[in-house]
Amino acid sequence: MSQTILIADDERMLRRTLQRVLSRAGFSVLTAENGAEAVKLFSENREKIDLCILDMNMPTLNGTEALHQIRNIEERANIVLASGESEQAILEQCTDIMPNGIIEKPFSLDTLLRDVRSFLV
Repeated sequence: MSQTILIADDERMLRRTLQRVLSRAGFSVLTAENGAEAVKLFSENREKIDLCILDMNMPTLNGTEALHQIRNIEERANIVLASGESEQAILEQCTDIMPNGIIEKPFSLDTLLRDVRSFLV
């Protein structure tokens, strides 16, 4: 059974690219175009989602807001934040609930796959 990854990013082309790359690598992929949609998808599919990759800057709910809401649904949810900001800047925005990891943009697809696999171990 393949592992399922939820990707939330408001950039449609990036979402499509990530979905294609991760699907080819053998993962099942769910996509959301904003944080609110990510929270809804997680709520509906939480028993099968192994990893959430949330962009920090999205409309409706940003990455940290979605992180909080998803962790309220499942406190052990495996969540990674993706951003063009530095890791330090991201962590400063996560005062009370920390992500499982951070992916700094821009990233190569090889780096993404390596990071995803490491977050799923």
